[in-house]
Amino acid sequence: MHMTSWAAMNHETASDQMNPSLSFLIPVYNVERYLDDCLNSLLPAVQPGDEIILVNDGSKDASGALCDSWQQKHRAIISVIHQTNQGLSVARNRAFAASTKAYVYFLDSDDLLCHKDFTEARNALKASNPDILTCDALIWHEGTPREAESRVVHSLPKGIIPSRETALLSTFRDNFLSSSSRIFKHSFLTRWAPDIFPPGQYYEDNATIPHLVDGADRMAYLPLPIFRYRIREGSITRSHTVQRCIDLSSSFKGVLPSMVSSRQGQAVEHAANVLALKHMVQAVRNASQIRPIKRDHIDITITHGLNTLTLSPQELFNELSKSREHRKLLGHARGMLLHRWRYVSARMAMARWKQFLDAFRQNH
Repeated sequence: MHMTSWAAMNHETASDQMNPSLSFLIPVYNVERYLDDCLNSLLPAVQPGDEIILVNDGSKDASGALCDSWQQKHRAIISVIHQTNQGLSVARNRAFAASTKAYVYFLDSDDLLCHKDFTEARNALKASNPDILTCDALIWHEGTPREAESRVVHSLPKGIIPSRETALLSTFRDNFLSSSSRIFKHSFLTRWAPDIFPPGQYYEDNATIPHLVDGADRMAYLPLPIFRYRIREGSITRSHTVQRCIDLSSSFKGVLPSMVSSRQGQAVEHAANVLALKHMVQAVRNASQIRPIKRDHIDITITHGLNTLTLSPQELFNELSKSREHRKLLGHARGMLLHRWRYVSARMAMARWKQFLDAFRQNH
């Protein structure tokens, strides 16, 4: 069904559409160095009727006290929830449960809002009334000049996205599934509550965003960066443990079966499998950086990743052979894993992976 014909399904009140209020939802954990910068970047974007909800997820530093201090200064707009440490997903879900506004925006507490472009995003909400508004982002490596930051641009047409297939293909091909790159209609997210994000799982956006895109009736794209993503040492995505490697390698486990049964066609399933393989390769690389190096760490990471895929080795190889970028991924996967043969030993010759490497050798 053409997406523009779904517009009538999810109308808010006229007031909500003309002046959409926002809940800014911010999970907080051990970020005393960054929280002030985050909230200072956010406040200029706040308008009457908005709210900011901070969830202190059992921080061991002064983050909880900072949250309370900000609430005391801005009682009309900031509320604070304190909980024992339960992880990012639970903190986000808890913040959503407390939210009351027409739209919600998830911002991590070490990132920064681009408030001027966020004003344009609010205008786009008024104009298109989407379930999901996707926007761009800026990537900044902490310790480098801001001039060196890069921009994430989504491969979507500006304005109303014409179909779910278009939105899903972009989601998988662009490989930027950050929830902070999207603004969500509250009534839409309620369908997935209370556990919108999977509790206890790392790389929760990988497991969540494709389902939300697949379930949205109306989506739009604004090619402006609404937040600055800070890459820093010590963040969750930069700290490697065996469980994090497993979670990354299998982060699309619940997504791929739904793409198989999706109404959007074979191209979507294939693109999802390619991205799952890409994340598995990254997970294996991360596993090899854990000290001391253990063969079992890489074995279990590979096993979980391969069990996630829904394409056969030959189907996946054929898909990877279609473009230069994917052929590079194929070569990188083979070269990287063979380079680590001494860590993986004979176990890497498990049936599915051996078929995959054999297909590569036969065609090169």
